[in-house]
Amino acid sequence: ILDAMSCGVANVASNIGQVGELLRDSETGLLTPPGDASALATALRRLADDPSLRRRLAEAGMREAHAHHDWKARATDLVDVAMTGTVGGAR
Repeated sequence: ILDAMSCGVANVASNIGQVGELLRDSETGLLTPPGDASALATALRRLADDPSLRRRLAEAGMREAHAHHDWKARATDLVDVAMTGTVGGAR
């Protein structure tokens, strides 16, 4: 998901695991309930039929990925976890 976001590709994903933390529904991507093939198809159809929605989600996702999920931020998080056991350095 982060790779697609950083490349400016609109995302549709099931809201499982950490996906809901990465994508905000209708802001940085489209989230569907896990296991709901109909909802997934509807979301994909929405993107296929609405170029402005695709562009808006793609641009917002790219801004989010570059601002909060770049490799420098991930490396900082890894160092924090290694040194303190938590992200952000607080224990």
